[in-house]
Amino acid sequence: MGFFVGALIFFVAMILTLAFTIVLYICLAVAVKNNSHVPKWMYKIGHALARGMRGVSSKTYKDFTDKSVLIEVTFYIVGVVIASIAVYFIFYGRYYANDAVAFWIRAEMFIIVAMRLILIFGKLLLCSIFSAIGKTKYNCEFSAAANAVIDMFPILIFVCVLTLNMTGLPEKAPSVQVEEYPIIVGRTSANDLLLKGFTFSEKNSDDIIVNKRDSHFFFGETVELVKDGKGYGYVNLTPKYTDRAKLEDCVITYYGISSESEMLNHVKICDKNLSELPLDYFEERNMRDAFSLSPLCYQESMVKGHYSLVMQTHPYMLWKRYTIEVNFFEDNESSQFEVFAQHTLWE
Repeated sequence: MGFFVGALIFFVAMILTLAFTIVLYICLAVAVKNNSHVPKWMYKIGHALARGMRGVSSKTYKDFTDKSVLIEVTFYIVGVVIASIAVYFIFYGRYYANDAVAFWIRAEMFIIVAMRLILIFGKLLLCSIFSAIGKTKYNCEFSAAANAVIDMFPILIFVCVLTLNMTGLPEKAPSVQVEEYPIIVGRTSANDLLLKGFTFSEKNSDDIIVNKRDSHFFFGETVELVKDGKGYGYVNLTPKYTDRAKLEDCVITYYGISSESEMLNHVKICDKNLSELPLDYFEERNMRDAFSLSPLCYQESMVKGHYSLVMQTHPYMLWKRYTIEVNFFEDNESSQFEVFAQHTLWE
C-alpha cells in the first residue's frame, strides 16, 4: 500500500503542477484584458524561477504586464504545441518504439528547452532589428510575469519525468471471454462470475481467501473455474486491498487454460478463439498484432514455443501491468494460454 500511496502523491503533484501553470497563464490573460498588472506574487515567482533555474539576477526581469507579454507567452506555448505535433508525425515510432512514455517525456524535454532558447534569442534579435531601424515602440525588456509562466514548463516536464518513470500510464486490460461472459483480469470480481452462474471448484462464496504475498506474479489462491459441471480453466482469486477476504469479494488476477481442456474452443482472448491459434499464427506476426492490441509501453518475447506480451513496463505501483503468455508443445499444439495482472497492492 505504501508504494501505491507514494506513486499516487507523485501523480497528483503532476496534475497540480499542470493546473498551476494554467492558472498563471489565465492570470496573465485576464490582467492584459483588464489593462492591469498581474498579482504581485506572480512577479515574485517569475524572479524566483529566474534566479533558481538559471542564476539570473532579478534585475534582468521587470515587473510589467502588457499585450507584448501575453503575445510572448502565447507564442511560446503555441510553438511547443506545433513542435510536439511535428515530432509526432516525423519521429514517433522511430525511437523508443516500444515505450511511448519514454519517447514523449524525452521529446518534450528537448522541445521545451529549445523553444525557450528560440524565444530568448528571437527577442534579442528583434530588439537589435528594431533598434537599428529606429523603432522604439517595441518593448525589449523581459517581463517577470512572462517568465513565471514559461519557466513553469521545465518544472512541469521535470515532475512528469519523475512521475511517469515511476508510474507509467494506464493500459487497456486484455479481455478473456468465457462462453459469452467477459473476464477483465485485474478488474472482474469473483462475485461477478458467481452471478453469471460460474462456481469455483471446492470453494463457496463465503470461504476466506488468503493472499500470502509470496510471489510477484501470482496472488491469492488458484482454483478451477466451473460452469454447469464443466471446467473452463483456472483463475487466481485475490483479496483487493487486504491479506484476507471472502471469496465473493476477491478480484480475478489470473486466468489460464490448457489445450487439454475440452472447453478451449469456448474461450477467447481479445476476441481471438484460442482453439484456432496454431504455432504458425504467432510465428508470422508479433504478439500485439496476434491479439490486435496497441499498448503504449510493452515488451515482447518471441522464442519458438514461448510467446509473451507485457503491457505497462514501468513500475506497477499505480497502474496495473498486464501479461499474455502462450506456450506450445513440440507437436505445435498449444499447451497453455495465460493472462495475468500485477500490482503492488497484491504483493
